[in-house]
Amino acid sequence: MNKFVIELQKSCLDISVGCTELLWKAYFLARKLDIPDLESFCNSEIHGYRNIQNELPAYRYVLGEYRILNLQSNSWNPVVINGNLYGYQRLPLVDSIAELETFFKSGIPELEVAISPEIQGVFKKEIPNSDSSPISCFFPQPQIANLLQSVRILILSWAIELEKKGILGDDYMFNDKEKENAQNVSNITFNGDVKLSGNYALGQMNGSTVTVQNTSMNIEDVKNLIKLIAEELGKSGISEEEQKKVSENIETIKEAIADNDVVKIGKCLHFIKDMYYNVMGNLIASGIVLKVTQLLNATGL
Repeated sequence: MNKFVIELQKSCLDISVGCTELLWKAYFLARKLDIPDLESFCNSEIHGYRNIQNELPAYRYVLGEYRILNLQSNSWNPVVINGNLYGYQRLPLVDSIAELETFFKSGIPELEVAISPEIQGVFKKEIPNSDSSPISCFFPQPQIANLLQSVRILILSWAIELEKKGILGDDYMFNDKEKENAQNVSNITFNGDVKLSGNYALGQMNGSTVTVQNTSMNIEDVKNLIKLIAEELGKSGISEEEQKKVSENIETIKEAIADNDVVKIGKCLHFIKDMYYNVMGNLIASGIVLKVTQLLNATGL
């Protein structure tokens, strides 16, 4: 007889098997063995998440960018508020796994997701003449690939834990002993970090800013980076006015280091990176953008 749990493990290792199919098999397993955490996880992934404050796992916060539609040129441009660019940051993605898989298989480079009226309202209060311009989130395809891989890893982790407890199943049947042992299986943490690359920080709209939680940062790396930026500022190719803004942000970062304010440090680093994007042809500017990006990615900001 085929062992259902082993077959599920094999399916997880077979990239031709989609996450939607894996989730239905895992849901069947959860109902058969009465594992509520696994059942709830499968339900949310299959149908999409509704209560993001309480339910959304960390891996569901992925790098995305808020953009506003320029009605005159019919082009999507990054949101800019008070001179600050809302570049790529961790944003919630709540769509069902089937929708995300369909997008991923389409080969389209970016996924456009409409944002809630509440967040639309927050942005439009700060952006002049934007009442009729829609705002959406855009997620690069590789971010969707990471999310799908996270789901696959979680299902595989459950299947391995069940095997360790001697729970295998004959075809689609489980005996009483297996059902009893299933209650002693260590829970897989669905809301923790699934670290494929960097840290997955939780972000949410708060007023007109995006706050970041559960984020750690190597302060020595920050100090070394802003020292380098300050030393190379005059050779970076940006204007004197832009150099002044970068210097102001460096001073703000120093204050934020003293206050242990990681969020403020992240915002200033994003601002500095955006200043240098305009002169990416300059070798020093390109190097600064790379170093800032690496630090932000490692931190999850």
